[in-house]
Amino acid sequence: MALALKYRLLCGSVVMTSPLMYHEWYYSQLKDGEHYVALDLSWSSAADALAQLRSERVKLAEGIGARAREWARTHLTDDAFDCYWLHLIRMASQHFPPPQLTPSSRPVEALLAASAAGASAAATAQERRSSLDVIIVIPARAGDEALMDHARNTWLGEVQDSKLSTRHFFVISLRDPDVDGLRRAEDLLVVDCEHGYRQLMQKMAVAYRILLDRFVVRFFIRADVDSVLPLQYLLPLLPHASAGQSLVRVPDVSGCGGSPGHAARWKMPAVGRLQCQIECAMDRGCHFFQVSESGDCATFSHCDPLPSPIVTGGEVYHYRLRTLVGAEALDEANTRQRHPFILGTILRGNEVLVNDSYNPQWNNIRYSHDLGLSVYPPYPEASGYAMSADLAAFLAGVGVGELSTLSWKAWAIEDSALGTILAGLRFDLLQMPTEVRERVRVIRVEKE
Repeated sequence: MALALKYRLLCGSVVMTSPLMYHEWYYSQLKDGEHYVALDLSWSSAADALAQLRSERVKLAEGIGARAREWARTHLTDDAFDCYWLHLIRMASQHFPPPQLTPSSRPVEALLAASAAGASAAATAQERRSSLDVIIVIPARAGDEALMDHARNTWLGEVQDSKLSTRHFFVISLRDPDVDGLRRAEDLLVVDCEHGYRQLMQKMAVAYRILLDRFVVRFFIRADVDSVLPLQYLLPLLPHASAGQSLVRVPDVSGCGGSPGHAARWKMPAVGRLQCQIECAMDRGCHFFQVSESGDCATFSHCDPLPSPIVTGGEVYHYRLRTLVGAEALDEANTRQRHPFILGTILRGNEVLVNDSYNPQWNNIRYSHDLGLSVYPPYPEASGYAMSADLAAFLAGVGVGELSTLSWKAWAIEDSALGTILAGLRFDLLQMPTEVRERVRVIRVEKE
């Protein structure tokens, strides 16, 4: 049975096939020599048929390919599939016995919702408010089982050697059309929210709300289902970020680079502190950066107090994340003073797309209309970032309690929406060092 036949017919090439032993519903309408070329079961006639199509019968071959494509375009539409299923159900109803409804009968949708809610309530009762250091949250679709299995068997297994207690959850919408066929697992979190790319902000907020109700958690890591994160390098950085030890202002130093041995590695006027930090994070030799009152930036390997600094009248910061890569994670006792933070690949200056034909899913017309912005505020790339639990709690509060009248807008891109939402809050926005960032991967897994 050629499950991909409907797609091959659309290619405009000649489909050559052995006898179709098992039929899909539309096969009876296809004709040999008009929509495809039939071969014998052993394919012994393939070479002759191919040679004939490539020689004097080229026009015939082009005609077969064109007719197949036109037939598929007109007969394999969404309406055609709906029409087939409608007739199938009507015919089946004539042969199957009618359902015997009783006063206790319930719609299957209600049963599924109750089952999911019951399972969630049971888990909540069992695990209520147990403590965790890190929860890894991965939004996914029910059809992503191959990617979920790959993540379970690879990078998610690395947390076993971490000093931080960690769990992960794949977040699935209850309204995902394929959720009923999803294999049940302890790491699946089914949430009641709209399904779709534009509903990711709502989906993540509901997930944070449920998990914060079930656990006392310090940090969240948000990853894509096709991401591979280097947890052995990322996890130890989180307590340091929470303790305010990852990006530290150097006191009583207003300038660097006053001698040849301390020359600036990179300089740029009027870019501001965030861009200066990003440039330092990308440069393996950078450990300090300096920002003047006007936003002029300079980065350095060393920054000792010098009599003639390159830039004066500004602030000097020690980018300690670079030296903390591979270091031991701090104990919770050493991180009593909590600093809210986001640590990831911080994107800055990205254009708000409204007419991209190559990646139309990134077009954010509603965002453009709502805010009138052509450039997004800085935001962490969704492929993998960490944040303190207080920021997740801020997002989770929308739509419940005193904020029950508020809801999230359906903007196209969740991570850029996050940057817009948090832009006015005071927290540390930390650029992941390139030594960690270069180990983040995006993978593709073929379904079996």
